[in-house]
Amino acid sequence: MNTNWNKRLLLHQKTTNMKKIFLVLFSFILLPIQKVCAQSYTTSSLKEEAAAKLNPSNVQGVSDLMSRGINAMVMFMGTIALALMVYAGFLWMTAAGNDSKIEKARTILVWTAFGAVAIGASYGFVRFVINIFG
Repeated sequence: MNTNWNKRLLLHQKTTNMKKIFLVLFSFILLPIQKVCAQSYTTSSLKEEAAAKLNPSNVQGVSDLMSRGINAMVMFMGTIALALMVYAGFLWMTAAGNDSKIEKARTILVWTAFGAVAIGASYGFVRFVINIFG
């Protein structure tokens, strides 16, 4: 019985040592080490830091905000136009000679192409106006 107890004690010591080694490895290797430095703050540096945090997207003015909104809308409309062209192509390829499906796909392609041209033209016009007046 004494030898059984010694085996248990040795096993417990080994597992405790392994736990300690794992804890040390985890705390020094896996956890990020952060460097702490003293910084000298001035009023101007604090203002710049506050402005950067209050304006994370770095919008410079109304024209910049409008430009970003227009770019987002054009990208969204372009994505829709691309999806419609893929859909029309799928309809055309799966029409299997059915004239009504082919005509529907052709109509979708033509009007999507006109829409894409209109999107591009309006984008160019708005850019031109913003560059002149903005």
